[in-house]
Amino acid sequence: MAAIVSIGWLASSASVAFLLLSPSEACLAFSKSLGEIAQNNQDVKLEKDDIFLELQILADSQYWEKENLFVAEGNVKALIHGGNIKADRIEVDRLNKTIIATGNVVFNTKGNYLEASSFKYDLVQNKGEVYDVYGVIDIKLIPKDLNLNKPISLKQSKDRENNQTDFGDVRLVDGFLIQGGFRLDMETIENFDEESNSVNKWRIKASKLLIYKDGWKAEKVSFTNDPFNPAQIRIESYKVELKKNNLGLKNANITAQKSYLLLEDFLRIPIGNRRFQIGKEEKPQNWILGVDGKDRDGVFIGRQLRSVQIGDKYSLSLQPQYLLQRSISGETSAYPENGKTFNSSKVTTSTNLEDLFGLEAEIDGSFLNWNSKIEADITTFNRKKFANGARYAANFSKEINLNEIKDLRANIFALYREKVWNGSLGNTDIYTAFGIDFDKNGSSKFGKIKYDYNFRIGLGEYQAERLDSLELMSSLRTNFSSEFKFNYPIFTSLNNLPAKYIASPFSAENIQTGINLNAIMNTSISSYNNNKYQTSITFGLGPELILGNLRRKYFDYTKLSILPSYTFKSGDSPFKFDNDRDLVKLKIDLTQQLLGPIIIKNINEYNIDTNSANYGDSISSKLAIMWQRRAYEFGLFYDYKNESGGLSFRLNGFDFKGNPSSF
Repeated sequence: MAAIVSIGWLASSASVAFLLLSPSEACLAFSKSLGEIAQNNQDVKLEKDDIFLELQILADSQYWEKENLFVAEGNVKALIHGGNIKADRIEVDRLNKTIIATGNVVFNTKGNYLEASSFKYDLVQNKGEVYDVYGVIDIKLIPKDLNLNKPISLKQSKDRENNQTDFGDVRLVDGFLIQGGFRLDMETIENFDEESNSVNKWRIKASKLLIYKDGWKAEKVSFTNDPFNPAQIRIESYKVELKKNNLGLKNANITAQKSYLLLEDFLRIPIGNRRFQIGKEEKPQNWILGVDGKDRDGVFIGRQLRSVQIGDKYSLSLQPQYLLQRSISGETSAYPENGKTFNSSKVTTSTNLEDLFGLEAEIDGSFLNWNSKIEADITTFNRKKFANGARYAANFSKEINLNEIKDLRANIFALYREKVWNGSLGNTDIYTAFGIDFDKNGSSKFGKIKYDYNFRIGLGEYQAERLDSLELMSSLRTNFSSEFKFNYPIFTSLNNLPAKYIASPFSAENIQTGINLNAIMNTSISSYNNNKYQTSITFGLGPELILGNLRRKYFDYTKLSILPSYTFKSGDSPFKFDNDRDLVKLKIDLTQQLLGPIIIKNINEYNIDTNSANYGDSISSKLAIMWQRRAYEFGLFYDYKNESGGLSFRLNGFDFKGNPSSF
């Protein structure tokens, strides 16, 4: 038997109409205006504005238990504006205007799925309770899905039920990275998108959820990003709440006052309070361990504090630091002598209390519809050294479309003491710079050839070190550059890459074994004051070997890439930071599984130009040791040339169809 239930706002004097349409259908309607009870195939019409909720109920049996209590029992399915409810029993109390579902309750919406023992919702106060909850949630869709009064058609509700499929089609789509000096070129997952920096789909468990108009809250919620059981990682959070911010429900946040990270149900790590924005997680409150031999004299520890909201459009992120190695040695070699310019030779001096603390600060927000980011990196609070111990950067960016050119990014930038590494020329600073650039990047495929590309054109005023001296010079710089990276599979194993992801304890993606051919083609055209210019074009071609698929416990993955490249150059940049000096190079990139989740990655680049004074020198050398699992990864990284490194932790974000069983 099917019932159609429509509920509207009911004044104290309003009446209720019940219409029996046919032996198999019934309509229960609450209206604003006074009306009559109609029965036995009589018509009752409700204006569209009178109805704020509609239910279509199918059940083995349905009846009026009392005058104001409608009951459906046995395989009950209710199509509601917000989604679909299944239960053993559903009660609709027309007097108190509540819906109660009990027994094997399942709540499906467009992007979320909840199982529970019981569910109760007050339609007037827009609040409810859900008990013994397990579910799959998509943070981006939660706010819309929990608003049961949001009008959608019954056809859309039916489509949501019909689209439910068995669990499968697992894909890695995003992830959240906590960095402490870690470099993304050391990632084993090379398609990791730093800008997304989010995990949107979670599996959750809670003994009780309190649902209200603007979100929900719970005393304790367990989250896991792992779609498989047993879950490799969980986050246990206390006093959890989803609520809208001042920008509206679509910009809601999930907050937790206290959280713990559980690895393999073995290691429990406190991670403080958490806050997730819709589509992006804010920088969490956590400890940072890093190495900075140039600016901080070695090892330092930091504490990432929770972001502070500044008005409606800005947030402030602070990371105070304690420079551990500098405090132990009692001296610093990071600054020039007092009174000297920033690019003068560094000297060793004793430290005082102000030299032992640093700070990284970042303001993110929106200004005139431009995304804005202002960063500060401070390595001493000693007033005599402060000017030479601080670096600043400001960027305003916006996606624009010009005719057929889509997703073009415009960037307005300003820099103070930007640090740059330029191969055999070493470290150098851009003292000041301001200007604008436009860049366009993407990826595509031509037959079997996959390629990534980037185009950039920019104009700016730069003050930086001269090429062959420590003196500063200023010049207007105009630059156009393009970068292409190509990958062509020469040979793949007989076990071709499966169409669907096969769960591995050590990898978030299927791995295609075989031999590939990698190629690069980069161009750069720069012009400066006094008719100076530099043009270059670089070609590189080399093999890449991939063996193993990270499904066994030892030596089941090797990736070796060898890429020689040659640069044709004309002219010279007057600056040190962008002069092309290493014209013939060899890059060797090796990733190797050792035992279980332990993976090492080493990247070395050499100058192999026989005509260069730096022939045979290493111009780049980086090492990473990683503990890699399907759902997360720890990484320890060190850059020998920059004397920098740190520890990183990443959660992988998956998308999948259907709903896996409870963890």
